[in-house]
Amino acid sequence: MRALAATVFALSVGAAVTCGAAAAAILCEGDDCAATQMGDDTFVAGGEVRIDAHLPGDALIAGGAVTLRGAIEGDVAIAGGTLEVSSTISEDLYAAGGEIELDGSVGGNARLAGGQVTFGRDSRIDGGVSIGAGEADFEGVITGYLQGGAGEMRINGTVEGDVDVGAGELIVGPQARIGGRLRYQSPEEARIDPAAEISGGVERTTEERGWRNGDFGLVGPAARTARFAWLAGTALLGVLVILAAPSFSARSARLAATEIGLVAITGFAFLVAIPVAAVLMMITVLGIPLGIALALGYLVAMLLGWLFAIIAIGDRGLAKFASDAAGRPGARILAFLAAFIVVALLAQLPWIGGLVTLAVVVIGTGAFVLSIWRSRRADEMPPVAAV
Repeated sequence: MRALAATVFALSVGAAVTCGAAAAAILCEGDDCAATQMGDDTFVAGGEVRIDAHLPGDALIAGGAVTLRGAIEGDVAIAGGTLEVSSTISEDLYAAGGEIELDGSVGGNARLAGGQVTFGRDSRIDGGVSIGAGEADFEGVITGYLQGGAGEMRINGTVEGDVDVGAGELIVGPQARIGGRLRYQSPEEARIDPAAEISGGVERTTEERGWRNGDFGLVGPAARTARFAWLAGTALLGVLVILAAPSFSARSARLAATEIGLVAITGFAFLVAIPVAAVLMMITVLGIPLGIALALGYLVAMLLGWLFAIIAIGDRGLAKFASDAAGRPGARILAFLAAFIVVALLAQLPWIGGLVTLAVVVIGTGAFVLSIWRSRRADEMPPVAAV
């Protein structure tokens, strides 16, 4: 998880830095290309990134097009448009992109999210795999489990454990070998080739309606479209916040980074107290409009709190790795978008996703509320008379 979280900082780098002994095997092209090493870990960001080096630690990479070869001894976290991974990765892989193609090996788990995710015949994952994709095509070897969801999923490789997936359309090919049970959720029955081997049997459930992750009670393609529209709209709102209120957003980000204890207490108190106050107001007829207004304001504050926390993560990355670009609106927007992608992916993970969301909302809301309070106090203070 530390590698995935650190991707924010890799995406936020804004100036080129030489990458030590591995530099000769690292190609980084683009106007904002940057590459650096800190200890054994490698950070690279650029328009086009290609790594053929042997890397001794974690690799944290972002680019429009990323190609990885060679051996990487630690975790790998990648974000970009087109990702091609043919490396031998000793630990875990985390990737998010438009197109992801995996032909290498991963010694741990693989967590992938993209428009199109492809596992080639030579791919091997010595752990579990989690996928979120528009289209997913698997032909490699997984020694653990396969879980996730896709609009269309095709399985024609070996999974030694269970397969638990949701898909608009599921196709199991003749080369599929599943050592555990195949459980799938789909509005349509899976197309399973008679030659496929499924040791644990097959179990199907139909999709249920639910209000989660921006689905708004929809199913199938409509749910995916609604989720994408929700995330895209939220990200756009964050960009508008940075552009419309640069000083206020920067001040809130500094609060979240420097006074996290006070910020967390304020955010928690706000999130607990406001719903109670809204309910108490609605007890009387005259208080109903005020209670409704307070409830609506509460929802807006939570959304803005989520965004301000992510802006703070991006600003923190800029301050640490590219301090010269920290005040530039363009750099802040890029850092915010990078942080937004990582936090959104973390929020989807089982078990810890809810904790991540809660922490982000609490801290961001606290910073937002404190910033407003201090701004009002500053405005109300009388001017100091000149002596």
